[in-house]
Amino acid sequence: MSSFFKNNDKYFQDCDDLTDFDIYLNILNLNLKRSLFPGKQINSDFLVSQKILSGLKSNDLDRIYVYWGCAIDFVMNFYINHQADQAIDFLKQVYQAINTSGAMDDHLRNCYEQIGKLLTNKVTFPSFSQSILQSQPVFNYENDFWNEIHNFIKMNIN
Repeated sequence: MSSFFKNNDKYFQDCDDLTDFDIYLNILNLNLKRSLFPGKQINSDFLVSQKILSGLKSNDLDRIYVYWGCAIDFVMNFYINHQADQAIDFLKQVYQAINTSGAMDDHLRNCYEQIGKLLTNKVTFPSFSQSILQSQPVFNYENDFWNEIHNFIKMNIN
């Protein structure tokens, strides 16, 4: 398994230009590492964060929502690795990127605000879930996504 991750990490380091597929693969790689090595610090990649921010400035609303999911995974990676300041800074950049695209709606604003409160410990897990799940979901699977995020954070944060 170790060589699998070494090969993946080398692939990402050698990429000159990250495609959308590379972003998704990198996020899956981060999630797999976190699930197999709970508690171990896993570094995020600056290039991936920049590509996510670029994707959030798209004119394509579906693409923005996909990158929003990637951004949340990235924010959680920072936070779980005890890099709350970086998580909050990146979340602010995500908000600015979506706002720049003109795609900010009530649902995304609510998600952003609740995640911000969670990262600064100003909201409890049950109220976070309740607020997110009561807001209008954009996709049918979104309630499952937010439940998974909620459970993942709950298991990984001291």
